[in-house]
Amino acid sequence: MNLSSLLLGLLLAADPAPPKPLVFHGVEPGLQSQLRAHWRFLGNHVESLEAAMKRVYFGTGKYLAKVEIEDIDGTLHITVRNARVARIRRVSFVGNKVLSDAELMPRLVNREDAFSARMAGLGRYLPQARGEDRTGLRSAYHDQGYIFVEITGPRVTVDPDLGGVRLEFTLKEGPRYQLGDLKLSGMPEGFRFPYESGEPFAVSRIRGAVQATLDRYRAQGYALAKVNEASQVHHERRQVSLELNFDKGPLCTIADIRVEGLQRLDPDRVRQLLRVRPGQFYDHQLLKEEIGRLRGLGLILDGAVEAQAGEKPGEVIAVLHLADAMQRWFPAFSMTYLPGEGTVLLLQLSSPNLAQRALRFYSSLWLSGQRQLFDLSLSQPGYFHPLDSAGIEIHNRDRQMALIRTQTQGLSLSYGMSLDARRRWRISSRFLLDRVVSTAQSLPSGFEAASDALQARFFKDYPSGQANGRIKLSLNLSYDTRDSGLLATRGTSVSLGLGYGYSAPPNWAGNLETSAQWKGYLRLPGQLRFRSRIGARWNLTDAPHPSDLMVVGGMTTLRGFLTNRIGPVLQDDPRLVVGGDRVAQGSVELGRPLNSVLEPFIFADAANAFSRENGWFHEPNTVRPLVGGMALSTGFGILVRLPVLPLRFEWGWPLTRGETDPEWLFSLGVGTGV
Repeated sequence: MNLSSLLLGLLLAADPAPPKPLVFHGVEPGLQSQLRAHWRFLGNHVESLEAAMKRVYFGTGKYLAKVEIEDIDGTLHITVRNARVARIRRVSFVGNKVLSDAELMPRLVNREDAFSARMAGLGRYLPQARGEDRTGLRSAYHDQGYIFVEITGPRVTVDPDLGGVRLEFTLKEGPRYQLGDLKLSGMPEGFRFPYESGEPFAVSRIRGAVQATLDRYRAQGYALAKVNEASQVHHERRQVSLELNFDKGPLCTIADIRVEGLQRLDPDRVRQLLRVRPGQFYDHQLLKEEIGRLRGLGLILDGAVEAQAGEKPGEVIAVLHLADAMQRWFPAFSMTYLPGEGTVLLLQLSSPNLAQRALRFYSSLWLSGQRQLFDLSLSQPGYFHPLDSAGIEIHNRDRQMALIRTQTQGLSLSYGMSLDARRRWRISSRFLLDRVVSTAQSLPSGFEAASDALQARFFKDYPSGQANGRIKLSLNLSYDTRDSGLLATRGTSVSLGLGYGYSAPPNWAGNLETSAQWKGYLRLPGQLRFRSRIGARWNLTDAPHPSDLMVVGGMTTLRGFLTNRIGPVLQDDPRLVVGGDRVAQGSVELGRPLNSVLEPFIFADAANAFSRENGWFHEPNTVRPLVGGMALSTGFGILVRLPVLPLRFEWGWPLTRGETDPEWLFSLGVGTGV
C-alpha cells in the first residue's frame, strides 16, 4: 500500500464533518425539504449545493434565477432572487426559406411574449415543451411535403439585462416530395378519394383523406372499417408511392354505449341525451354530432368516438371518450353608476350541469338603493326526447322608461324541441303568469298638460299603480343553420313569433303580438367576417297594456344610445318618451380576427319604435334628425374569445344624436352583437 492509498483510507474512515444548518429565503418549500435531505451527503461543499440548485431552476426554465449562499456564524443562508420562469423575448429561425417565421410561430408552445401569447397562457419558456416544439415545426413542413426536414434546438441565450431569454431553432428544410403512384382498393361506392397523384406529399392532408374515406364507411354502419397502408420513398424522383387497401368489414349494430372519462357528469345522463340507442345501426357521423351537441350545451370540453368489437359478429360497442367541461359554475359581477339610481351591483351565477344531471341553472341579481331585482331559472335538456328541453323561471323585474315604470313578478314555464334530425327547425312555447303594476312617472311642474295626456292615453283602461294579473302564451318557430350560437361565422337564422296575453281586472282584455327576425353570417376573402340582422315586432291590439309599450336603445338594439330612451314622445319633448306598439331594427358588423382570441370589428345600427297613429317609419320622435324614420349609430369594438365566455367590448357613437343623447357610450356584452 502506498502513501496515497493510506491517506485515502484514513480520510474515508474518519467521521465526516456535521452538516451546517440551512436557512432558506425565497426557496419553494418542496425544494427546501429535498435540499435538506441531500445536504448531509454533500460534505458541506457549498459549490456543489449552488450548482445543484441552479440545475433545478434552469431545468424548469427559470434562467434568470440568482442563487446567493452566505455563511453567517456557521449557518448557511441561501437566498434565491428572480426565481420566475423567464419570458421569451424573441424566437428566431435559421435556415427557413419555404415557411416564414410568422407561419412557424403558431406551431410552438414556447412563443414570443406578446399579448396574444399571454391570452393563451403562453410566453414563458418551458424546457419540457422543447420536444413538442420540434414536433410542431416538423408537422408544419410535413404539411407542405418536406418530409425529411431536420430541426435542431432551441438554443437558449439569456439577455444581458436578465430580462428574458431568446430561442433559436436551426432548420434544414430539404427537398419537397410529391405523391407518386397512388393505388386504391375497396373504396366506398360513389366516393372519390380526396387526394391525387402529383400533389405534395402532405402528411396531415393525406391522413385526413384516409379518415374521410373511413368516415364514409362508418356513416353507413361499417364501424370496423380499416385501412392497410404501404408506402415507398423514391429519392431520385422525390416522390412517395402509396397503396391503400380499405376493408369495410361487416355492417354493424350497436350492442352498447359506454361513456368514459367523466367525473362531473353522470354517464347515464349522457346516454339519455344521445339520439343513438343500442340496437341501431352504427352511425359514426351522428355520434360525432352528438359530441358536438354536448359540447355546445357546455357539458363537456371535447370528446372522441371509438368502435370496439362486440361479443357477436356484426356488433360493436360505441365508446365515447369525453373530457369534463372546464367549469361547472360561471360567476360574474359588474358595478356601475346610473343617474337617478346611484350605484348598481349586478351579480350573475350560472351552471350548465347542476347536480351532475345536466340541469341548466341561471340566476341574476340587480341591487341598488332603489331596486332589488332577480331572475332564477332551471331547465333540463332531454326532458321527453333527446332534442327537447323544459324549464321553469321565476322573476322580479322593473322596467323603467322616461314616463312609465313597470314592475313584474311571476313565473314562466317553457318547452321546446327540434323538429328534424339536423336540429335546424325548432318550435318552442312559453306560458307566463305575472303580476304587473304600471305606474305613470311624476312630472315636474310645467308639464301638467303632458301628465294629463299620459293618463288619458295609456292609463284610461289600466289605472296607474294598480296591479293587474297577466297570462301570456307565446309560440316561436325558428330555422337555424349557424355554425355556432354565440360566435357564428356562417349560416342563417330565421325566427317567427306569436304571443297572446290576457289581462285580469280591472279591464279584461286580450293582447296579440307578433315578431320576425333574420340573421345572416358570411366569411369573406381576407379572413373578414360579416354579420347582419333585421327584425321587427308589433302589437296588433288597439289599446296595448302600458307594460307592452316598445322602445329601443342600448346594446341589444341601438349601441351608442341610452337603454330604453328612444321611441314616440309626447309634445315633441325628448324627455317625454312613452314608447310605441311596433319596433324595427337592423345591424351590420364587419370584423377580422387577429388570432384565435381577438377580433376587432366595426358596426352600424338602425332602429326605432313607432306608434299606430303615425305608422311604420313615420318620425315618432322628431327631436332627433332621423333618416327614414330610423335612429342610427356606428362604432367599433373588440371580441375576446375567452375559454370560459366570449366577451364583447363596444364603443358606439349616435349618428342621429338628439340633445339628450350622449356623445358616445361604452357597452359590454357576450358573444357577437348580431
